Amino acid sequence: KEGTPVLIMAGSQDEAFSSKRIKEVVDTYNTYSHNPATVHLESGKRHSMVQSPTEMRVVMEFFADKMTRRMIAMEGWTELHHLNK
Repeated sequence: KEGTPVLIMAGSQDEAFSSKRIKEVVDTYNTYSHNPATVHLESGKRHSMVQSPTEMRVVMEFFADKMTRRMIAMEGWTELHHLNK
């Protein structure tokens, strides 16, 4: 039971992806994943791409919290040289 962190962005007035459908998708995903899906429901928004600073902040905060910053595969590739004056 593993899984990738998932962020679902939706609008409360989304005609293509209803609140009921979001709940079904999230419940299904969470049944099989150790990483529960994160949902951001934007009040009054219809079906469209991220458009506001508030929505972009949600995306960036999700990335900051979930993305790995350490690149283990590249560790040890760098050599440190000391410069003497």
